Order: sequence, then structure tokens, then C-alpha cells
Amino acid sequence: KTVEIRAGYQYAPQSYTLSGEGFTSETGLTTGSGFSAELYWTRPDAIYHFEYLSLNFENEAPSGVTPSSVKSGLLRYLLAVEPTKQDNPNKSEYRYNYGLDMRSRTADRTSPSVYIPESFTAGVRFGLERAIGYNDRSRFSMGGGLFVPLFHDEQTSKTGYYKYSLNPDFFFKAIHQISESLEISTGIEMLYE
Repeated sequence: KTVEIRAGYQYAPQSYTLSGEGFTSETGLTTGSGFSAELYWTRPDAIYHFEYLSLNFENEAPSGVTPSSVKSGLLRYLLAVEPTKQDNPNKSEYRYNYGLDMRSRTADRTSPSVYIPESFTAGVRFGLERAIGYNDRSRFSMGGGLFVPLFHDEQTSKTGYYKYSLNPDFFFKAIHQISESLEISTGIEMLYE
């Protein structure tokens, strides 16, 4: 049984679009930042994974909407189980996982229209990952998942009616093991909603 803790800084570009009858807007490409924390608990039967992600953005509101500068954020909580145990993290193999994904969007309130709605979404996520070792201490990790929301609630004035969605995410990381208990990594992750 082992416990692994990961922490990271996130540089985050975002593009947001809200379209409908009477009001359509988009943020264009805005950038923000945040941090993530992950906990992996390896047991004989499975690996249990908890992830927390917090991102913050500053957006320029369209003309006619006040205030002109709108702060928004994304919080993500992921609780996943990986039933396949990986003996050697640098060995090339596929792994799958499944779990509960919860996402909360926050934003400053705007008038007379809701520019970025606040919302809470929860559902299941199915993921697939592949690690490819390129020497004894380094590896690439790539994969993604599919988030299927089962519950969605807009917490501001409703901007429409939620029907259904499938939300994919993808990631690619380069990981280097510095010592027995310390690794560093860099990579990209894309989250689509």
C-alpha cells in the first residue's frame, strides 16, 4: 500500500461561448491560472484517485453588460477507481478508470444579461491512460476521458434548458523521476464542456 501526493500550478487558457435567442456572447481566448492537488492510494485490488482543480479567469464583458470586467472560475473534484494495478510505472501499458466527476463554475453576476452563468454539474467519468517509458527514470503519460453529466443546475438566472452532453478531456505529460520519492512533470490538458 502506498500513498502518492501530487501538486501543480496550472496556466489555463479558456474560450467560452453562450448563444441563444436575444443574447449571444463569447469571451474569446482568455487566460487564467490556478492549482491542482491529487492523491493516489494504491492497494492490492485497485488504485484510488482524488483530484482537486481550481482555475480563475478575468473576462471582458460584451458592450451593454455591466460590470465590464467579469471574474469567473472552475472547480473540479474527481474521485476515480483504477481496478488495474500497475507494477512498473515506466512500463508501456494501458489502464482504465471510472468514477465521479463534479464541476462548479463561478462568475460575477452581470446585468441586464447573464454573461457567464454559475453552475454545478455532476456525473460519471470513464478514462483510459497509457504510460510509455523511455528510460529507467522517465516516461510519457497520455490519455483522456469522457464525462457524462447526470445532474446539472444553473445557480443564477437560467440561461436555457439543459438537455444532455458528453464532455471529453485529454492530457499528455512528460514525467521524470528525480529520486525514489520525488517526480516532476510538465504537460497539457484539455477540458471540453
